[in-house]
Amino acid sequence: MTIFFTIIVITLVLGTDLTQNLYKNSLAYGVSRSSYYFAKSAVVLTIALFQFLVSYGLVFLTAILYNGLGNMPEHFFAHFWTDPCDAVPLHPGLGQHHFLPPLR
Repeated sequence: MTIFFTIIVITLVLGTDLTQNLYKNSLAYGVSRSSYYFAKSAVVLTIALFQFLVSYGLVFLTAILYNGLGNMPEHFFAHFWTDPCDAVPLHPGLGQHHFLPPLR
């Protein structure tokens, strides 16, 4: 879905200017071609990034409302800075030995 919306945005932002030669009006006032296309590309990139963040943000919020946020393991952030082959205990204080599987 994100790629389709991005194609529609590109068509809306660039299509009208290119099919009706409206870019000549901007270029006649001293705007260079490279800055004109850079500005149009920046607009398309900004809209696509915003659309990406909104769509995945809505999916994340919907999942939180449906499933709940859940509990983060005690050593969640420590797992990012350790060797992925080492196992990190999930609940060391409970007397049970549950380990995260090694990432391979």
